[in-house]
Amino acid sequence: MDNKFLIGLICLSVTIPAMGQASREIIEGCWAEGAHPVMAVCVERYARATELVLAKTENATLAKFSMSADNSASRAKVKKALLSSSQTFRAYRLAECRFRDVVASSGNASESLKLACEAELNEARIARLNELSQ
Repeated sequence: MDNKFLIGLICLSVTIPAMGQASREIIEGCWAEGAHPVMAVCVERYARATELVLAKTENATLAKFSMSADNSASRAKVKKALLSSSQTFRAYRLAECRFRDVVASSGNASESLKLACEAELNEARIARLNELSQ
């Protein structure tokens, strides 16, 4: 095989990653726990844990802004806006992580990559909500 061809393949695989940096760190951290089946369970646990933290953070954000709103109309606006934002975020997360899954579909860890993507985006949303609540 031509060396230029091999170098091109290596460069292509480096320049078109199927996951973000945070997703990569989640996968790498879970690989430290063991072989592929153990890694897959670890990533799934991690993703589910971030989903629970996200739900708690959204509830806490809603409670904080609901209490600070001047009147019931303001509280209703806050609740409606947060619920709309949460629904839109989940739709974005689903589409983005499906896209990453498709890009990585040639590998045997595409489900783990999708879950790591979900965890990455959940963590980013949690951070944004926490910033708003301060």
